[in-house]
Amino acid sequence: MRDILNVNNNNSNTHIPAKNSKKTKIVHLFFLEIIVVITSLAIIGTLAGFLGKLHWILDNFSAFHVQYCIILLAGAIIMGIGKKYKLCAIISVFALLNLVLILPFYFESGAESGNQQSSKLMMFNVNTENSKYDAVSDYIKEVDPDFVALLELNPEWWKNIEPLLEQYPYHEKKLQADNFGIALLSKHPMNAEVITGLSNLNVPSIIAEVKNNEEQLTIITTHPLPPVSELYFTNRNQQLENLAQLISSKKGNILIAGDLNVAPWSVFFSEFIDDSALRDSSPGFGIQPT
Repeated sequence: MRDILNVNNNNSNTHIPAKNSKKTKIVHLFFLEIIVVITSLAIIGTLAGFLGKLHWILDNFSAFHVQYCIILLAGAIIMGIGKKYKLCAIISVFALLNLVLILPFYFESGAESGNQQSSKLMMFNVNTENSKYDAVSDYIKEVDPDFVALLELNPEWWKNIEPLLEQYPYHEKKLQADNFGIALLSKHPMNAEVITGLSNLNVPSIIAEVKNNEEQLTIITTHPLPPVSELYFTNRNQQLENLAQLISSKKGNILIAGDLNVAPWSVFFSEFIDDSALRDSSPGFGIQPT
């Protein structure tokens, strides 16, 4: 009797690894299914980013190619380890597509500055809700640029950074209580004006003509609306179109600095660069915040 019980116990023990193996396999498959879902969403987002002309929401997907790339690269590696080679290949194709869009930001554009003396401009979105006035002022003093473009500037911000005018005696500003106040500070004499007709919602921009090293320099500081609704999206695009037309009518060196509220991979940014004949200064510096 004791022998029979021992045999039964041995038989029951031999089934335990099989059950554990089945559970492990189920968990493994479930994990891979989750990865498939996540990478599928990243692929959809990648493709949606190229279709911004169709709808304003689709254009917003163009802002996340770095995130898509990371997700897809991780997904491809996991699928490779899991021996799902077809899925690994498909995911890898879209990971490489995103990588192709990102890599140019890490290489020099090839433009040459020659022997001309350079000037430095800082563009700073201070954030209306931010109250670290001294930190911003100290940073501007530390960098010591020739020109400072300030965005989201309200009366409270202006009051706290006004001491900078000792360092920057020339300035133009349009203070607002919302997030679209704007100012341009300069160490050099300039002829500047505020313009508000670039979009239907009259968001202010500043155009300044500066004599820079005996050459005429036009600096445009601007802050289009963020594309968080169809109305804002339409007005942002209208402002970019009108800016391109304005720039094409100007002679000499032109610099535009601002928070454009558009992803560098957006079709609307590409059109703006083409229509204005400006050069994107981002290549060589890596992916930067807006």
